[in-house]
Amino acid sequence: KNPGYKGTLDNLKDMWLLGEMMLGAGDRKAGYDMMKNTISAAKRIHGGDHPFVQKMRADSKKYERLGDIMEVGQCFKEDNGETIATGFLYTRQIVRLYRVLKAQGGYSGSAQKEDGEWEKLFVPFPAVCLDEGTRVVLVDFEKSEKKRNGKRGVVRGFGFENNETNSFDALWQFIDLEDGKGEILVKPTNLMVDVPGVDFRVKTRDF
Repeated sequence: KNPGYKGTLDNLKDMWLLGEMMLGAGDRKAGYDMMKNTISAAKRIHGGDHPFVQKMRADSKKYERLGDIMEVGQCFKEDNGETIATGFLYTRQIVRLYRVLKAQGGYSGSAQKEDGEWEKLFVPFPAVCLDEGTRVVLVDFEKSEKKRNGKRGVVRGFGFENNETNSFDALWQFIDLEDGKGEILVKPTNLMVDVPGVDFRVKTRDF
């Protein structure tokens, strides 16, 4: 074998392909580790601005997205059927929520179909209106509203902007803040069921 092969672009490309093959064969951890190590080695040897390094980084984004999906799938397997909250979806289906997936921006849950059966699904924060009495924490506010993040309260109901009852985008939830700080209106996208041990500061990934 060519002694100068290690660290060359051909070597790095082979390592990357091997990582993809591992993913394809179902060995996800080994595949991701191989790809991460390849990017690190390529950056160290060839610099972060090298076209091949840039391409690998771009390609890795789609694998990160795949990883998020698999992470959600793993959470479904671990769900023990205990409900942390209920509500309804933008489709008007009744939904049960089992687990907060903050980094993915939603919950593992199940929705009731027309035949009465329950179907497991991933429920993004903006897609659910939480039932009255649900304990919540405010999340993902930006810029001037950042100070709202982490405030806690209880859902007191919902309403629609300009009476647009057919538009879920127009829906607001009434939140009674704890410690007598009053009632505020909050969009579903900025609400998370308040569950011990789930950090509201975890950044939600942009898909």
